[in-house]
Amino acid sequence: MDKDEPIIRVESLQVSYGDQVILHDITFEVRRGEVLVIAGSSGSGKSTLLMNLIGLYKPTGGRILIDGDDIATADGPRLAQLIRKFGVAFQGGALFGSMTVLENVKLPIEEFTQLPEEIIDLIALSNLQLVDLADAAMKLPSELSGGMQKRAAIARAMALDPVILFLDEPSSGLDPITSAALDQLILTLNDLLGTTFVIVTHELPSIFTIADRILVLNGTEKTMVALGDPAKLRDHSPNPWVSDFLNRRAPQSALVKSEARANAESKRGAT
Repeated sequence: MDKDEPIIRVESLQVSYGDQVILHDITFEVRRGEVLVIAGSSGSGKSTLLMNLIGLYKPTGGRILIDGDDIATADGPRLAQLIRKFGVAFQGGALFGSMTVLENVKLPIEEFTQLPEEIIDLIALSNLQLVDLADAAMKLPSELSGGMQKRAAIARAMALDPVILFLDEPSSGLDPITSAALDQLILTLNDLLGTTFVIVTHELPSIFTIADRILVLNGTEKTMVALGDPAKLRDHSPNPWVSDFLNRRAPQSALVKSEARANAESKRGAT
């Protein structure tokens, strides 16, 4: 299919808790086969947006279409079919500690299919091979490093051969080398399988490595303030806040306050 054909459409999304608006006027598309990163300030609604995209939260306005179906209104067999189109790896991995890595990966296959056990084993092992964890199949999650747990969670998210993978802070808590290896895994899976990725992360090195496009949320404005190529937005965004965010630069107002504080302390020292 055409790589530019949208697989996800978000139209005028609004999310509220009671009278409190969390997000409003969120409209964007995710192209089939791309890596889209959702980033933004702390408390800007990144995880809330993700939870709406996968159907765990219901928006108070607008629509989320996955392959043309509205996930907020789908139910019964239609919802089950829609859910099988995507996999999710949550921030903490959410692996079951009493089950081996292989059993964790097999779980969604056992739940959603009626395949013979030997076929399920083959599929699960194949997914573990894709993330370079075949040798850890019989280990418990507690026996794995943080990076290995993240890869195991991705293998489980891939269990039903989804066309979309949603990852929530995949690099959180990882050292720079392990984080870079995970970035390369994402790029490899995207290139090898053509999987569409929607990734929530605040890790700037990862963003500039993996993202085809970045969607930036601003917590003060409670909406999206930029969407595009991360390097172009970093270097040429007309929005000063977006430029500061992507350049990891303190805003001018903060620099002025810091300089004034330093001057005041210098004067006190002189007296």
